[in-house]
Amino acid sequence: MIFRWLSRKVKGSILLLLLPGMASAQFFLTGQDPAIIHWREVKTDAGPIIYPESLGAAIPRLGQTLDILSAYGNISLKATVPKLPVIIHGNSSVSNGVTTWAPRRIEMYPFTGQHIYPQDWLEQLAIHEYRHAVQTAKMNQGFTRVLGYIFGEQAPGAILGTFVPAWFLEGDAIATETALGNAGRGRQPSFEMILRAQLTEKGIYSYEKATLGSYRTFIPDAYHLGYYLVAMGRTTYGLALWDHTLDRVARYPFTITPFAHGIKQETGRSKVDFYRSTLDTLRKNWRSKSYHQGWNPEKTEIEAAPGKYYANYSRPHMMNDGLILAEKTGIGLLPQLVILDNRKDRKCCHIANMIRGTLTSNGTRIAWLERATDPRWQHRNYAVIKTMYPSSGTIRSLSRKTRFASIALSHSGDRIAATENTEGYTSVLHILSSSTGGTLQSFHAPEGSFFLTSSWMAEDTALVCLMLTGEGKQIISITPQSGEIRHLFGPTFRDISDPLIHGRYLLFIADFTGVDNLFATDLYNQDQWQITNEKYGMKDPCFDRQHQEMIYSTYTADGFRICKLPLDSSRRRSFHPSHMVDFEPAEMLASQENVNIQDTLRLFDTRVVTDPASRKYRRGLHLFRVHSWGPLVVNSAGETIRPGFSVNTQNHLGTAVGTAGYEYLPNQHTGRFFGEFSYLGWYPVISARAEAGIVKGSFLNVNGNRIKYRWQEKELRIRISLPLSFTYQSFRAGVQPSIATGLVNATRVEPDHAGKPEGNYHSMDYCFLIYNYRRSTSLDAGIRWGQSMELNFRNTPFGRNNMGEILAAEANLFFPGILKYHAIRVYGGYQEHLPGSNVFYRFGDFLNFPGGYENDSWQYLFSASFNYTMNVAYPDLRLGSILYMKKITMNLFLDYAHGRQAGLSASYRSLGLEATTEIHLLRFPVPLMIGVRTAYKPASDSFVAEFLWNLNFDLFR
Repeated sequence: MIFRWLSRKVKGSILLLLLPGMASAQFFLTGQDPAIIHWREVKTDAGPIIYPESLGAAIPRLGQTLDILSAYGNISLKATVPKLPVIIHGNSSVSNGVTTWAPRRIEMYPFTGQHIYPQDWLEQLAIHEYRHAVQTAKMNQGFTRVLGYIFGEQAPGAILGTFVPAWFLEGDAIATETALGNAGRGRQPSFEMILRAQLTEKGIYSYEKATLGSYRTFIPDAYHLGYYLVAMGRTTYGLALWDHTLDRVARYPFTITPFAHGIKQETGRSKVDFYRSTLDTLRKNWRSKSYHQGWNPEKTEIEAAPGKYYANYSRPHMMNDGLILAEKTGIGLLPQLVILDNRKDRKCCHIANMIRGTLTSNGTRIAWLERATDPRWQHRNYAVIKTMYPSSGTIRSLSRKTRFASIALSHSGDRIAATENTEGYTSVLHILSSSTGGTLQSFHAPEGSFFLTSSWMAEDTALVCLMLTGEGKQIISITPQSGEIRHLFGPTFRDISDPLIHGRYLLFIADFTGVDNLFATDLYNQDQWQITNEKYGMKDPCFDRQHQEMIYSTYTADGFRICKLPLDSSRRRSFHPSHMVDFEPAEMLASQENVNIQDTLRLFDTRVVTDPASRKYRRGLHLFRVHSWGPLVVNSAGETIRPGFSVNTQNHLGTAVGTAGYEYLPNQHTGRFFGEFSYLGWYPVISARAEAGIVKGSFLNVNGNRIKYRWQEKELRIRISLPLSFTYQSFRAGVQPSIATGLVNATRVEPDHAGKPEGNYHSMDYCFLIYNYRRSTSLDAGIRWGQSMELNFRNTPFGRNNMGEILAAEANLFFPGILKYHAIRVYGGYQEHLPGSNVFYRFGDFLNFPGGYENDSWQYLFSASFNYTMNVAYPDLRLGSILYMKKITMNLFLDYAHGRQAGLSASYRSLGLEATTEIHLLRFPVPLMIGVRTAYKPASDSFVAEFLWNLNFDLFR
């Protein structure tokens, strides 16, 4: 009872703190597309589709999918979804989608991934993302609808993100994609195995740990946990459970825990009781099923050095020296290639930019696909081929600006089969020279079909390839020499993958038994055999032809491990298609929705689908789109929130962003009108800000008296910058030059006195930033290797009013600490500040003073600091529903500054300790960093302490 009482009191006090930040977190840019793209637009019942001209052939079917969703996509969540734009980013090699509500839109990345379930990728995206739109539209009622009049489009998104857990948002979307088709992740054993392994071997984690995460324990994400909570809830308590629960959230968010109250009202259980009872039912069901009983082929697990944290070994390949090469990922690890040898794994190289699951080898040489980013356009990136001989460690780029989705190195090593996804949403299988990267042959997939993974047959005579079609997945063979294509297996809506040929047998992974196992089909008489019988599932089969063995990755509760299995006829059992296992609760979900989008769309395959009426999308006419407003002002970086009023605009393509309004400045007890606008659609970014208001100041006169004064100030500032970023191996690098000009007009508002600031002030700003950082892991206390440097110069070259000039140079160096995951930062800066003729306007300092000191003005200033940061504990400590503590961090610092001017000088020193902890209050998803900083100042032999806090909204960006 005490926890509930405290919960209500504390929640009421922090609600006003969280909601503005949550609302501001709704405004984010996913990036920009190249300016050269020609955009088109077509209307659908769900809203306009805005797409690159090259994607025109894929739009009719997508439009049909959205039309069906607008009519049937809200059966289980009754909501009226307003029309919202769907933007397609066709230049990306990323397979993803996102739905946001401020401004309201769906963004899709149509690059077809290689490990998807048997449904067209754009259909998958449309169903999943449209469901998120339904969820947010569900908020447009009751009290939240009133908030919408006050805050605009940000209101429903803020209420949904604040009060509805992520597990429901993603779980409900996966339940929908499963129910509305013949496939979906709810029918994939590879999706089920992660939660099943945890429940059956490690038990049920606390609700806080399962939903808010952990740094030391692997936790199934919101997708895996959420699907089973949502699906089991629907099958146990009926279709209305979540519909009524979201009604309560929308109508009564001021009750602080409306989602939990909704579950209680519909099920009679608290949210935590519902969570535990659902998972307990799942655990009992999974333990009772005979997934792994009756037959167990003898296999050998390749042991690796036991690690402290969860780790995965995948994509194993037997090298000619008898050692096994594999990908290694996990908690606290950068993705890397490792060699397994004598129960140890030896790092070969880091592959942070590698596209997972694309590693291929012929025993002496390896190749993989790596994502290459465009320096300027976030929505243009590539998938390029990298090759390496492990014996030398030299990495070579075989292609550039390509869009390959999968590759297979031939046994001889002279050719590579590469699947390309074109910008026109078609698929091509290329045979490339492994020495030059040049194309030797190309095979185009039929319209509406996509090549997925492939492998070479013995002697490299032919390829066996997985293909996605409108009828599901099928396996074909392609003979490069003759161009002959043969059908081998399928099509089927069961999930199959990783086809291989071994003698007269076609081998592939399938979900026929409810677990991903290896099956074989006799190509002569079509007999089927089950080769493996894994407990949770497997992937990545690969032949060790020298020893006639199969090596593969099998899942355990501690991650994927590598196994060997001899290939002989005694280690198999006959399998008949009638023995296939159905998936629960997927079939129940499908019966509740009573519509199958895949089957409906297949009807359109029998007739010609013409391009719908489309027109040129004129970017200039869509430059402004006002989406939100309200009695708050959030700065462009989202770092400060002030009282006032603001109106926000952002166009569909994310190239024009602006805010205008009035903000009150509490520290000066004055306010100002402002307007700012940035255009990001050209190669340089152009930003402008104008503001006008009363400014207060003071100065010491010749008698030592402080004179206070006010003046009316109008300012216009224009900035041009060029943000360029690069990725290579495990590093991120960038350079950003910028130039800005500012014009200030000051006029008197009080009786005149000597020295009153008045007139026009024209300043120029020049900045150059360069950085190079190695990627960090979740356990790193900070950047462990990197460098950055920033140069700034400001002056007033025009006009009579001279504010002087300031030149500053700063550098940061990052190093690994003494122990793993510790981080060291060394900072140094130098500044020259030359005063001008005007004593009222002065450029602010770039360099910071040591902790515990206020900034003093010096003509010459040197600053330095040393920081040693370490995570000291990952307690996963919870105090009922009040608090969940995930991490405790300590930072030892030593700060120094030295200033001099006109024969005067002074030094400033401080050293001390920062102790912070990352916590979640009241099960809210936004982590709160709180702590204390204590600094000792030797000059005065005194201590200074200050409270630290920060809300991290990166989760929502």
